[in-house]
Amino acid sequence: TVWECKNALEELAKRNKVTLGWVPGHEGIQGNEEADNLAKIGTGSLLVGPDPGCGVAFSYSKTLVKDWDRRTRSDNWTSSSGLRQSKMFISPYAKGWSALLDLSKEDIRLVIGMLTGHGPLRKHLMKMGLS
Repeated sequence: TVWECKNALEELAKRNKVTLGWVPGHEGIQGNEEADNLAKIGTGSLLVGPDPGCGVAFSYSKTLVKDWDRRTRSDNWTSSSGLRQSKMFISPYAKGWSALLDLSKEDIRLVIGMLTGHGPLRKHLMKMGLS
């Protein structure tokens, strides 16, 4: 099994220098035909390894979780009541927002205040009784 092969390689690597290389298929390389046959047999067998077993690549699972998270956040953003001014200027996943992290805390406060309408704007200051 793949698990046994991995364990055998780790054991060999404890005492030896082990290098794995890619071998192009159907190139007449000794042992390649046997490896192809074993691979075909392996694809038809049940998944064996540490539990929990999952026949999905980790990168694909990660992409699914990120997509779900993005959809959920976007749905929450659009369905939340209020936030009229914020929603006019801010999308839930606008690119470039990470550039704000390079600003000072005071500058971030000013930018967010301007975008949400809660910054040093005349309308907001009048509402607060400061102008």
